[in-house]
Amino acid sequence: WTAGTGPLIWVIVVAIDNSSGNGDEVVCRVDDTGSFTVPATTFAMLPATATDSFVGIGRVSPMTTTVGSTMVTVQATSFVTSGQVTITN
Repeated sequence: WTAGTGPLIWVIVVAIDNSSGNGDEVVCRVDDTGSFTVPATTFAMLPATATDSFVGIGRVSPMTTTVGSTMVTVQATSFVTSGQVTITN
């Protein structure tokens, strides 16, 4: 991606086991520098039974405020996602 002034980029990988319908998600919250490589050790945490995945990359700009005794966080986001991708080992 093109680096910007956003405070954070979220790189999201969703891995799906099509036989069971179960899914697992990895969210990497990184600085908006223009690149990031998901570590192999992170991919190793996904189940070996996962056959398909989706990848999303987006800018996230959270704002937190306190109203009385309640903390409220609002996040403005702008995401782009891949189509379904087959996982090969």
